[in-house]
Amino acid sequence: LRIEILEIIPHIAKRAVERLCTKLEEVRGTGTPIEIGEMFRHLTLQVIAEAILSLSPEESDQTFAKMYLPIVTEGNLRTWYPYRAYLPTPANFAFHQHVKVLNDYITSIIEKRWALRQVEAKLSPTPENKRQQDILDRILSGVDANAWSPSTIRQIRDEIKTFILAGHETSASMLTWALYELTQSEKFTQKV
Repeated sequence: LRIEILEIIPHIAKRAVERLCTKLEEVRGTGTPIEIGEMFRHLTLQVIAEAILSLSPEESDQTFAKMYLPIVTEGNLRTWYPYRAYLPTPANFAFHQHVKVLNDYITSIIEKRWALRQVEAKLSPTPENKRQQDILDRILSGVDANAWSPSTIRQIRDEIKTFILAGHETSASMLTWALYELTQSEKFTQKV
């Protein structure tokens, strides 16, 4: 399974880059400004969400991109204004509601996948009922059925949030800054 997952990630990334190139091609020559950092955030989020949870790019954009942005925005504000975490303000209540929605969504994916794996374990393995495995499958394969509990689900949920949200943000920032540095090179810009 480990080798299988490592083999599919480049294909996932390639498809994400092709989708980004299509979007960029649509605005080429129009003079329309684009927020490349935001585009890279979607690209990296799509890649990580598909590799970890087998989410489609559309589902990733409709769920993770919309759920996590308010959380990250408030988290960034709390860096500069730590009191925001303790005062009973509308922003604080909204933050906790956004976290709850995200937690419920990921928990639901984990619980559905666990149930699917239990059904699959009872079936005879055939090419017809074999599906593409992802990182969540790899994680769940290491969980003993006797240890399955709400705390196990919370632990897996929190690890997935770390993988997806922290992993995609750092990758998007790296891509944004790498592109910026490349545009500062006359040698590179002349090739384009």
